[in-house]
Amino acid sequence: MTFEKVDLSAIAGIVAKGNTRPQRAKAKATIDTSVRDHNTWFKLKQEFGECSNEDCIDPRLIKNGGNKTIAMVSEIDGKKTCRYCFLEGFLL
Repeated sequence: MTFEKVDLSAIAGIVAKGNTRPQRAKAKATIDTSVRDHNTWFKLKQEFGECSNEDCIDPRLIKNGGNKTIAMVSEIDGKKTCRYCFLEGFLL
């Protein structure tokens, strides 16, 4: 039996070529906030804060005597809105 000399650089090139995956362009998904439903609300980044709506319809405000309460809000166009105001169409 005879063995031919193997070119190690050729093997390394084949292995390296097999391990690479094509890079795909990843576009940042934008969220259409004109659609006011629960699915859109939960896609938004949420944080604790106060709703910017002066006439906020959050029922927790009534229970708290009309004082501002800390709730989960999302920032839309620089203003923070709670879930209730978002679903009612505040900032549309």
